[in-house]
Amino acid sequence: GDMFIAAFLHAGLVTAEELSEVMSLVGLGTIKVLEHSVMRYGIEATHISFMGWDAEQERDHRHLSEIEEMITSSALEERVKTRAIEMFRELGKVESDTHDIPLEHVHFHEIGAVDAIVDIVAVSLAMDFLSIEQVICAPVAVGSGTVECSHGVMPVPAPAVAELLRDVPTVFGTAPCELTTPTGAALLTELCRDFSGRHAGRIISTGYGAGTRELETQA
Repeated sequence: GDMFIAAFLHAGLVTAEELSEVMSLVGLGTIKVLEHSVMRYGIEATHISFMGWDAEQERDHRHLSEIEEMITSSALEERVKTRAIEMFRELGKVESDTHDIPLEHVHFHEIGAVDAIVDIVAVSLAMDFLSIEQVICAPVAVGSGTVECSHGVMPVPAPAVAELLRDVPTVFGTAPCELTTPTGAALLTELCRDFSGRHAGRIISTGYGAGTRELETQA
């Protein structure tokens, strides 16, 4: 999510100030979007972080209903609310199916942290700002090796990612780590309907969004 937003900023399609103003309507207090220029394997890119809420909230575990209520009662545009809630419902359904528990009893762990909430809402906002109607994506690189999560050490892709990307073209990629998180997978499957990687059109802007990981063999 943060890499997606950072790419929007790097391409000059939206500003950090615009995002900060609207993100403060979510219900987490005043949120400031900070952007930083970074280098990743020789490529200049934008990295972002969010500041402004109580750090203790980052460790809160929330039920889906709490997250939905937070978003629904916010002053965001209805289109933004609907898209963000749909993404969280997809995440919740995967957790429910994976652990065989009712959806209303699902506790969000990694995917329920405040950073996931701001990531998902910010992506929904950016899509709305630009009135984007179609997203085209190449086959999704999930990575390889293992990942440590709240349920222990899991092979990549982790169960939630594998379920979210069901029927979506995927590749392992060359990096020996997780390249697609559950939040990232939920964003892709909600926003994109074409994973052919075939782009027909005119390039008017490019943007590179960086995460925190620096790989040895690729950007």
